[in-house]
Amino acid sequence: MEKLNLPNEIETIHVKLSKEQTPIAYENKVKELMGEGCELTREEAEKFVDEADFVLELYYQTCYGLFAVESDAIECGATISSPYNKEDYEDWDDEE
Repeated sequence: MEKLNLPNEIETIHVKLSKEQTPIAYENKVKELMGEGCELTREEAEKFVDEADFVLELYYQTCYGLFAVESDAIECGATISSPYNKEDYEDWDDEE
């Protein structure tokens, strides 16, 4: 089973979402902020997304390819699964 990156070995990229270059991700994030307990207005949600710097942690899965996961999801303890074979990644400190 694959493991998450060690905290001192993370590789990240910073991403800005925009209506022009990433319209699907932009709209999905705006909709998320307007619902699910956030309940921001569309204007407030768009302002947040326009100003946000999303940090993505990079992973390379041998024989499949590269993918990225939002760092906040990893820090919150969300289950991270491969987009290629759907297998879950184990936390780096889990026992084998």
